[in-house]
Amino acid sequence: MSRTTPLKVLGTVLIAAIVLAAQLPAAGRINWYDYREARSLGKEQEKKVFLYFRSDSCTYCLQMEKETLNAPEVAQFLNRHFVSSRIDTESDPSLSSEYRVVGLPTSYFIDNQGDRIGGLPGLQPSDRFLSFLRFLHTESYRQMSFAEFLKK
Repeated sequence: MSRTTPLKVLGTVLIAAIVLAAQLPAAGRINWYDYREARSLGKEQEKKVFLYFRSDSCTYCLQMEKETLNAPEVAQFLNRHFVSSRIDTESDPSLSSEYRVVGLPTSYFIDNQGDRIGGLPGLQPSDRFLSFLRFLHTESYRQMSFAEFLKK
């Protein structure tokens, strides 16, 4: 009869914890998908799609990613209620043109059927961006402006 030593038990628990942690999205980490996959998942999961137009050469894009999109509450809200796609405007100029992106960064949103809701241009602070996500998620944009939503 084999005896389980405390060291073996600890090793098994440690391995299980590492495997579990690897499967969970990290706080502050958005689950990014390519454009086509995001559109497909949005339809399948009945979620709106967040299209984030950016470039490595854009200082404001890098700042938005560091300060806004990496904020744990923003990433968690996006992962729970949206399907997100990060689109590099330099490698995919036709998609940027299709959505009429003229400045970076641009946050654009479509519904689960691919119909355009609208965009939010420029660098956004995390609290304002999170409010905008709530505005879209609750479908408040159908009844009021974002400014009216913020007053509530």
